[in-house]
Amino acid sequence: APYLLPCLACVMVQSAALLTTFLALRGSGGGAAAAAPGAAAAKSVGLRERIGFLKQRGPLLACLAYAMDCFVNVLYDLAVPLLLKTPVSEGGIGLSMRQIGFLMSAASIGLFGSIPLQAPLSRRVGSQRSLAWANFLLLPVFCALPCLSLVRAWGEAPGAPAVLRAVMFPILFLVLAAINCFGTLGFTLGNVLVNNSVPPQQLAMVNGVSQSLSALARGFAPLVGGLVVTISSQVLPGGGGQFVVFAFMGLMTFLTGWVVKAVPPGPDSQPVTPAKAT
Repeated sequence: APYLLPCLACVMVQSAALLTTFLALRGSGGGAAAAAPGAAAAKSVGLRERIGFLKQRGPLLACLAYAMDCFVNVLYDLAVPLLLKTPVSEGGIGLSMRQIGFLMSAASIGLFGSIPLQAPLSRRVGSQRSLAWANFLLLPVFCALPCLSLVRAWGEAPGAPAVLRAVMFPILFLVLAAINCFGTLGFTLGNVLVNNSVPPQQLAMVNGVSQSLSALARGFAPLVGGLVVTISSQVLPGGGGQFVVFAFMGLMTFLTGWVVKAVPPGPDSQPVTPAKAT
């Protein structure tokens, strides 16, 4: 069964995380000395002050942008394997399970590619602007992905030039790697945006709200994605529905970018300007 090994790997990672939580983090909240500062801070800041951000535009928009990023990430996890596995005759790319596994594993280099990009981008253009442009750039990338199904169909046609088959997998790899890179930047910088939107005494509450909204978005994403796939395949049979699905995902990322730009900038979201020598 091709799904058994990935599921076992997920179980092992989750078990290791649970074991680490109990063994390595068990002392983080214990002890009178460690609890005293936290208790004093909790007494000094009332509930009204801690939830005061709910009346402010910036934190709510930051939480909304983070939830929208999570929504798109779930849609991506559902739509891309479906596109890769769907036969060419039905508008997909028609890859085998082995080809999909190899391609997805190779494209995960985009996850690591975002690591060296995050710090320089945050210093030069600011974390908020980097997050907005990471979402804006996903729009053309998402729209380009279903176009590769046309390249695949043309490459399999009789008399098609061999170059179409040769460039198919490299382009598909680059597109998926770019999505992984921009998506990872959006996830990490989205957390930074949420944390920068409130003062330190409100961090716990705003993170709770953002995680609750993201969980709600992740729950609705399969429902909305399934409806979009079903309706688009009925309205545009023969593979046209794939373009609707990815255009919808691109539209969501574009709207997320505008929500990010609407967040009032915080002190840590601006680019770092080097000090002039005197």
